[in-house]
Amino acid sequence: TSDEATYTFTVKQSANFYVSEGAAEDGNGTKAKPFKTVQEAIDALSQMDPDSARSVCIFITGTVRGCTVISNSGDNAITTGIADSIVIQKEKGASSAALDGNSDGTVLKIGTNVPLKIKNLKITNGSAENGGGIHILESSKVSLVNAQIVGNTATKLGGGIYNEGILYL
Repeated sequence: TSDEATYTFTVKQSANFYVSEGAAEDGNGTKAKPFKTVQEAIDALSQMDPDSARSVCIFITGTVRGCTVISNSGDNAITTGIADSIVIQKEKGASSAALDGNSDGTVLKIGTNVPLKIKNLKITNGSAENGGGIHILESSKVSLVNAQIVGNTATKLGGGIYNEGILYL
């Protein structure tokens, strides 16, 4: 008889994306050529290998404008097969980091079962029916760590945050 054993290891990958206020239109998400919007980073993430769940960090520098949707469904779905966690945070050494909705809608609309952490960021200038700053949909888990949710409006509920999921403060 043989006492040999076979082991299978799964190596977790990580993915870092960079988003900057002054980025060019042709950015690729690297530190040298950052994306212009968080939505571009989410779109790039959605195109990665769906069988290699990874930890994802999106680093923000300056005031990044635009509204972002992070969803379990659609063309740019973010599922637990693609990412096991997502952190959107201020890049180390950056003097400031903010996501500005430019009064065009909800700054961050989160509808994914991938846990999401927002860290050291200001969420501002969102305007929507519900959740001007952040709208957390059912089955979503969001943690806010040292985040400022200011200057957002809603015509119905949750000017800063409208929560239908799970929110950790």
